[in-house]
Amino acid sequence: MIKSDIEKAFPGANVVIDSIKYHASVQYNNVLIKIEPNTVIRGTLLPAVEMPLCSFLVKEFNREMSIRCVAKEELFAGKLCAALQRQHPRDLFDVLLLLNKEDGLSRPLLDAFIVYVISQGKPINEMLNPNIHDIENLFVNQFKGMTKMDAIELEDLLQVQKNLPQEILNLFTQADKAFISGFKKGKPDWHLIAYPHAKALPAVRWKQLNLQKMESQKYQQAIEKLEAVLYRVK
Repeated sequence: MIKSDIEKAFPGANVVIDSIKYHASVQYNNVLIKIEPNTVIRGTLLPAVEMPLCSFLVKEFNREMSIRCVAKEELFAGKLCAALQRQHPRDLFDVLLLLNKEDGLSRPLLDAFIVYVISQGKPINEMLNPNIHDIENLFVNQFKGMTKMDAIELEDLLQVQKNLPQEILNLFTQADKAFISGFKKGKPDWHLIAYPHAKALPAVRWKQLNLQKMESQKYQQAIEKLEAVLYRVK
């Protein structure tokens, strides 16, 4: 339907639909537009919310609309995970905007992040203590010039990349650490977190299944690595 609607509205447009990733690309008059909606496979912690188009885009395209989105806490929990894991300048930029807001890394956001970080395919200790990627080429080729805000320098994003893991760890309470450690050990105390119903989410259950499949020695080493990150001296 999207393909036919676009081709009808823009005769001559070349529309390619990726039915696996739910992505689309539109080539029209030497302009390439990528449409990449985010799909939710882990389940959601909070009810979806209806969000209006921001005022800038309403003015830019002379259109008004609203879209069902995940709650803000979940949206930015995902952004934090992306910034820690793939470290793309776009994700780091989103986190930079978050950190510049008054509430920043709020407690409700951290509560959602805890569920998201235990749901990732990557080991939790590597999420919370990531190896720093070189992002200079990505910044120049895939980010610079994309935002209409005041100039964002590479150094701004490098500071986010460097400081974010420790900022998150500094905000964890003893209960947070105990839950994450217990989850890794296969004995999570769901009463320690704000969203105990998270235990039924598909991504959480999948992660637990994968932990159960680990060879015992590697499993113990993984637990020790995580606790070294959670309880290290600042």
